[in-house]
Amino acid sequence: MGKITEFRAGAFGLALLLLFSPGLLGGGTSGYKYFKNYSYADYDHHPQNWDVAQNGDGLIFVGNQGGLLIYDGARWQLKYVPNFTVRSIAVASDGKIYTGGENEIGFFEADNRGALQYTSLTHLIKEEARNFSTVWRTHATGQGVFFRASNYLFRLNDESLRFWQSPLFWSSFECGGEFYIQEKGRGLLKVRGDSLEPVAGGEFFAADKILLMAPYGEEADGSSLLIGTRSAQFFLSEGDFWRPFKPAAAEYLKNNSFYYGVRIKSGEFALATLEGGLAIMDTQGELKQVFDKSSGLQDENVKFVFEDREGNLWLALSKGLARIEYRSPLNLYDERCGLPGMVLAVIRLQENLYAGTDQGMFALKPGARTFKQISEVGTNCWNFVLMGDSVLAATPGGVFQ
Repeated sequence: MGKITEFRAGAFGLALLLLFSPGLLGGGTSGYKYFKNYSYADYDHHPQNWDVAQNGDGLIFVGNQGGLLIYDGARWQLKYVPNFTVRSIAVASDGKIYTGGENEIGFFEADNRGALQYTSLTHLIKEEARNFSTVWRTHATGQGVFFRASNYLFRLNDESLRFWQSPLFWSSFECGGEFYIQEKGRGLLKVRGDSLEPVAGGEFFAADKILLMAPYGEEADGSSLLIGTRSAQFFLSEGDFWRPFKPAAAEYLKNNSFYYGVRIKSGEFALATLEGGLAIMDTQGELKQVFDKSSGLQDENVKFVFEDREGNLWLALSKGLARIEYRSPLNLYDERCGLPGMVLAVIRLQENLYAGTDQGMFALKPGARTFKQISEVGTNCWNFVLMGDSVLAATPGGVFQ
């Protein structure tokens, strides 16, 4: 950190109001994003959550073990459905909120008073297919509304419902206006009219469950796709071929039970795990940030991640919910970054960031994730002043350079 020089004076005092500006902390992302945990006590219902969506009015909808949770930014309310559990949600362009649960599919729609009312669609299903168990994903697409269970895929079009049956439908996605579904033993398929047609090269995914399927690259139009599987293997589409993509983040995902992933507006990928919280992977495959218990997340078992229109990441947890202000330009530096105590002063010299707290003076070098204490400076580092290419630090024991 350079040589420490001490200046002593019989009486020394400084009073300075430091105004923060965007340039003060530099462009690094080594700090933490602000996020809020919601416990089941906050929304007063079942702890376990499965899915999150948002409608055009900005309301947040959460698939909860006991029904549909609705959050308007200030208050939570619960809407019940038959068999209680809402495992999946999709908001359609007409404003209807479609849900899938346990042997139950349907939608919520506002009545003439604006209150959401539920309509079941199970009466449209043929008798032999009504014991379909859990609807793991619901998709509102240009081809209709799809409800995917383990052995059935239902499609709603103009109040008519058809279905496909399988020994095991593993996963489903909408990318670039196309609806894809993965069938164990067959691989990746695409809905064409009333048929499920194999995707070129899709048989490559016959034996490894797909957990991420999202556009890759700047265009984000679905012309290039990134796939991530349960075994934490990743592949990029190149025409009719899938090229292996080996991200550095794969080891973390494999060790922490990768479960689900999405592309977010920044072009990065938010990857949910069952044992290690949420991982953020950049387009080069580097592990950019992790949100887990050490960063304050109340539960590391993440079932689903959703990015709302403000750029917040909502996490459906086995115990509660979390909202991360991921696109906020603000980063928080605290004890998690090796910065203990109450911050009294902060200053930047060249590329180094210095912070004074009631426990001493600390420095953050470019690219570092944690502050290092400058041991020569004792407690209560009250203030800083720039002097040429040096920093003056005011402490009870004198001024240090």
